Amino acid sequence: MNTTDSFGKWCTEQQLWGAVRQGDEHAFTVVFERYHGILYNYGSKLTADTALIEDAIQDVFIDIWRLRAGLTENISSIKFYLYRALRRRIRVTLEKYPSAQEISGLSDPDISPLSFSDSETILIETESNHLRKKG
Repeated sequence: MNTTDSFGKWCTEQQLWGAVRQGDEHAFTVVFERYHGILYNYGSKLTADTALIEDAIQDVFIDIWRLRAGLTENISSIKFYLYRALRRRIRVTLEKYPSAQEISGLSDPDISPLSFSDSETILIETESNHLRKKG
């Protein structure tokens, strides 16, 4: 498989990531389709709660799209960036809700605002840590 197949019309991961940051919906779709399954497999190694994994992946991608303009400009690997975001998302959820399996089936409207706030915090922490390591 050559790079063009991997990243669509973008030659490199950096170009693809740059397009996502600029609001290119097709680039975002390429990232989602390429990494969704990989993230699910990775999440399965972190927890057996499939609903939690699916929700965490969805939250990661929602936040990437919502916060795209503020995301780190130069990343070395989209996959590892997503791994970090997913790992943190799952960890925070498990710490906040130790019995997440019982909670994951509920659709309480009071829980939704917390998800966005937590996701935003996670992405900001990820960005800050990346900048600290880079600096």
